[in-house]
Amino acid sequence: MYGVSGIPHAQFQGVTDVVGGGTDMLPYYLPVYNGIIGTDSPFEIDLSMNVENGQYEINADVTVTGDVNIEDENNIIFILTYNYGPSYSCSVQRYFETDFGLTEIGETGSFSTTFALEDDWDMANVRGIAMIQKMNGTTGNYPIHQAAIIAYPITVPNPIEDLFMAFYEYQEFDLTDYFNFNDIPADIELSVESSDETIATASLSGNTLSIIAGTSVGATEITISGEYEGFLAENIINVETYDPNTIPVHFNLFDSYGDGWGYGGNTNYITIEGYEITLESGEEGVVTIFLASGDYDYTYTASDNWGVENSWTITLDDGTEIGSGNGGANGVYDFTLTVPTIFALGTLNGNVTLSGDGNLSDMMIVADNYATHPNSDGSYEIVLNEGTYNLVASLEGYEDYEMEVVIAEGETTTLDFEMIEAMNADDEIVFVNELKGNYPNPFNPTTTINFSIAKSDLVTLDIYNSRGQKVRTLVNDNLSAGEHNIVWNGKDKNSRSVNSGVYFYKIKSGKFTSTKKMILLK
Repeated sequence: MYGVSGIPHAQFQGVTDVVGGGTDMLPYYLPVYNGIIGTDSPFEIDLSMNVENGQYEINADVTVTGDVNIEDENNIIFILTYNYGPSYSCSVQRYFETDFGLTEIGETGSFSTTFALEDDWDMANVRGIAMIQKMNGTTGNYPIHQAAIIAYPITVPNPIEDLFMAFYEYQEFDLTDYFNFNDIPADIELSVESSDETIATASLSGNTLSIIAGTSVGATEITISGEYEGFLAENIINVETYDPNTIPVHFNLFDSYGDGWGYGGNTNYITIEGYEITLESGEEGVVTIFLASGDYDYTYTASDNWGVENSWTITLDDGTEIGSGNGGANGVYDFTLTVPTIFALGTLNGNVTLSGDGNLSDMMIVADNYATHPNSDGSYEIVLNEGTYNLVASLEGYEDYEMEVVIAEGETTTLDFEMIEAMNADDEIVFVNELKGNYPNPFNPTTTINFSIAKSDLVTLDIYNSRGQKVRTLVNDNLSAGEHNIVWNGKDKNSRSVNSGVYFYKIKSGKFTSTKKMILLK
């Protein structure tokens, strides 16, 4: 039919850059194609599609617009392609054909089929195709009467990459204009869901997506979804979590012969802590596992008589080498790995109460890049690296609670607080001068002093020892009216830790003064 010796084609279940049987026939085919593309077809195809629950439905509404040879045995063929490329090549993943009996001018018919999609496909690279093709005649002379192609109209121009998060880690993402409809940003009402909330939780506040890692090692899928113009908008983020008390240890595996860690069906491997590590299981010869600090006995097992070709080095993220080894002939060889201690972790915990009604588990407690939700009884806990953090607790209908907290290595800092209902704009807020006290008391090494100021004024808050000597000034500034709190870390004005004993803190604001006692126990 085409007058050329080769036939252009699409690669089934794969991708090809060569159009034709081993030779690129596209340059020979295109002039013929361009010469006949203007020929009127006796059919029109109106193509539509939709995706739901991993199924791709394609519909073809066909109208007969010209004379049809009633001796032609015509079929309608549906094709689904993936990796559709700009240079004509594509990968045919699904194929279906059925009888087509329309012959009279003005006659119409609807045809459809459903194809299963792969979980990892990017819908922007999927195309649905319908063709009306003559099936009888000599080989090489099966003309296509008409064809149509359609792309899924909803795409994700800037998808969120898969996440690898430590316990309690917190990340936010802006989902404004997250989906496009026919390449134009679509205003879609979105919802999010985690397949396993013990691994990570997901929530939406307006267009802000918040993801908090839980305290279980594993993986979950965060699904972002909505509906627009009858089409399902959906994108999945894979989240994997790890224990912050462990560190990534990289086994860099080498094979001088290039046949992998095995030959002739046999396998050579390293076994450590229940992991079996081979060259094939790690991308480009690197396998990463997470280990706590300590000593580990591991073995190298050779069973193909060529194990001597294998070697390895074991490194940390910064490239520090903590182990190495070489294989041997058939047998089991023992080694020891020492993982260094690099942690400086402490714990922040406490209990939250509400001044009114509300669901405590909907509250978010954020300490810089880490976060958690309290339990239904208000208790919470976060494991953090030592340092100073800005803690913010938020719950709809309540004022945000903010506090600076200090985390010390190997110690637990307890912070209890109450969330106060947000006032309506018409409500009059009246504050009083009050030194409310400190918590905890006794304390070690930090305590929080709470006070309120009736009106904006210069406020001083000083710490004195039992002999009346000033130890440190915590506040000397103009403060606004309202509730305030300040943390004392048990250090003097020279940043030296003070001794155990009784201390006094005194506040002054205008004519108001007040003094209270606290005890530091070490």
